Amino acid sequence: MLNKLLASSVDPEELSLTVKGLLLSSVPLVMLIVQAAGTHISQNQLREVIVAIADSVAALGTLVSASMVAAGMVRKLFIALHG
Repeated sequence: MLNKLLASSVDPEELSLTVKGLLLSSVPLVMLIVQAAGTHISQNQLREVIVAIADSVAALGTLVSASMVAAGMVRKLFIALHG
């Protein structure tokens, strides 16, 4: 169910624009927190980090889905041969 919420309706392999938008809208807030902590980071660097996180989340969702498909196929094969 989480994959359906995170996946793009156009390309299920990609993260939805809503999630990407939420992540990118947090850039100014994160910049304020980082600057308050005394560290300087540019808005472009922060965007790159957020896009990398979004891509990682999408890849993880794809990996979990593929693992579920593989486990289901192995289980069906096992049951067909031994059941």
